[in-house]
Amino acid sequence: MIVSKFGGTAISPRNLKRVKEIIEKSSSRLVVVSAVGKSHEKDVKTTDLLVDFHNTNDVKYWKKVCEKYKELVSHNQIDVDVDQLLVDAFNRIKEHKSFDYTLSVGEELSAKIVAKFLNFDYLEAEDLVIFDNVLSIGKSAKKLKNAFKKVQKGAILGGFYGGSKFGRKVLERGGSDVTASLCANVFDARLINYVDVLGFCMASPKDVFCPKTIDCISFDDAIVLCKNGATVLHPYCISLLKKKNLCLEVKSFYNLHHNGTLVSNQSAPQRLLGLSAKRVGDKTVAKVVFSYLPNVALKRLAKTKLNFERAKVEANCLTIYCEQEPKKVVNLLYDTFAVDT
Repeated sequence: MIVSKFGGTAISPRNLKRVKEIIEKSSSRLVVVSAVGKSHEKDVKTTDLLVDFHNTNDVKYWKKVCEKYKELVSHNQIDVDVDQLLVDAFNRIKEHKSFDYTLSVGEELSAKIVAKFLNFDYLEAEDLVIFDNVLSIGKSAKKLKNAFKKVQKGAILGGFYGGSKFGRKVLERGGSDVTASLCANVFDARLINYVDVLGFCMASPKDVFCPKTIDCISFDDAIVLCKNGATVLHPYCISLLKKKNLCLEVKSFYNLHHNGTLVSNQSAPQRLLGLSAKRVGDKTVAKVVFSYLPNVALKRLAKTKLNFERAKVEANCLTIYCEQEPKKVVNLLYDTFAVDT
């Protein structure tokens, strides 16, 4: 069995037909989707709009959410009463008045619309992904297996949220990855996570032109990488797969001919796994993650043109504190450490 997960960029008006093609070619029977993402650089994600709507109660944010889903339906000519879906969702948000409930509506709407588009069954995550303070794998497994017995062609599940005795509960941002990994764990399935980059890259393509892609990486190294700046996956989703030694493929839905990254129990052959930098207060904090930390790392760092205040090593991560802008820091570090990987 194949579980496929598509992020917000894939669930957008211009990309949804490609999602359909991918699912048909891969024969995936269970698909986890995120809320509609950004259609262009200056666009705003659905979840961010829902956060603003909850915090301000300003209906202008809800109207922007509506515009996204109406465009998704009209652009792809989906036979669904999107106006009724939106009215129903709005009424339930007002009824529950919960931050978690409001945020969950993005994934719920995506799943209902994509299910209609693919002629798949819609599965309600609130009824199947169960929380007892934390995510309950055992209870969720029982619910998911029972629900899937009735599925014929395939099923769509909204990621990021589930249900508890207190109502809907959302995971951390990026939680759709966790939902997909939970499903793979439950069904002992192959998981393919389709993203808008080529896989695990050694640096963000927004910072470095055509950074190298990691062909394979171990579960443990992937977790360290995700906890230290890599945003391609949520770290807990990898832990769920590691428990059963289930491989994860991270692939670009733009370029299916690229192998992407395989996450398994096999370690990466490269020393450098990834690097990132962000502004924290008035400082830039950079993270350089290695599969193993070479003894020459600090010596090589000292020879760069990077004016850093201090650097420290924890496990396989080199943390650097400096003044320069993050993008410049990333490029200097990439030129230093990626040359021999």
